[in-house]
Parts: sequence; C-alpha cells; structure tokens
Amino acid sequence: MIQRLRFGFRLAYQTHTGNDEFASITPTWAELRRFETSLIHEADRYEFRDTEGKSIRADEALNTCLVPIWRDDQGDFYAGESSGVRAVYVIDRLAESIQRRYQITPRDRRGQSA
Repeated sequence: MIQRLRFGFRLAYQTHTGNDEFASITPTWAELRRFETSLIHEADRYEFRDTEGKSIRADEALNTCLVPIWRDDQGDFYAGESSGVRAVYVIDRLAESIQRRYQITPRDRRGQSA
C-alpha cells in the first residue's frame, strides 16, 4: 500500500504543480497549503481509519501527518532547511506517516461517474 500511496502522491504533485518530484520546496506555511492541496484528490481515493476504526476524512489525515513532517521538534520549518527540501522526500515521509497512523483501503470507484 505504501508504494501505491507514494506513486499516487508523486504523480498528483507533479500534475497539480507542474513541478517534478525532485523540485525544491521552500518550507513556508503557504507552500505547505499548496503542497497539501496538490495531494488531496489522490488522498480522496482512499478510506482512512484510526486505531479505533473511526473513519477519518482525507484532508484531516493529510494535515495530521503533514504538519509534523513540515516542522522539526523545535517548531522550525522542515528541520531548519530554509533553502528548501525536495518534494519527493516530503512525499515519502508523508506516505510512511499515513501508513503508520491509519488503516488505509482504496475506495471502490467502479460504477461511479467521475
């Protein structure tokens, strides 16, 4: 499942932003929102459940896992990388964080109009 998340998030990021996965991201809150927005449609393809089995919205799952990645323990942006970090590293850490935190299942979209 983690490979599917990584691939889907990478493709969604590239499609939405026009940047490749190795593009440098400047770690600002505005960029965090842009990054999160680029992934939401891909995240909507899955159902997320917490450890108690409660359904979690895709945007909530993304935000819950992405904000701690974006900040280091001191509250600074992405481990103090003011010059930027590669999108692929953030995507990979995000997919790992989501997989650790939630039970993930693909939504069945057969028979539904786009």
